[in-house]
Amino acid sequence: MVAMPRRMLTAKRLGEMTADEAAAYFIIHHEFDLTEAERGLFTSWVRSDQSHARAMDRAVAVWHCFDDTAGDEILAKMRAHPRKVTARR
Repeated sequence: MVAMPRRMLTAKRLGEMTADEAAAYFIIHHEFDLTEAERGLFTSWVRSDQSHARAMDRAVAVWHCFDDTAGDEILAKMRAHPRKVTARR
């Protein structure tokens, strides 16, 4: 399977997202593949509005729900058979 290139996040695209969508985007990409420009967008975005900080807090909490999942039968099946993700247009 060949990885598809990721579209770089721009201020315009970020502005079109809800706070929760943007927070999810940053959570998913922050560890592995945010560019320096995207990191700057994130810093500016999260500091610009208290609702953005709250959205990040919610996203981080959800992300950490999966930290200790050893022995969880449902999550094991989800990992074995992930849904195909399709891009929104």
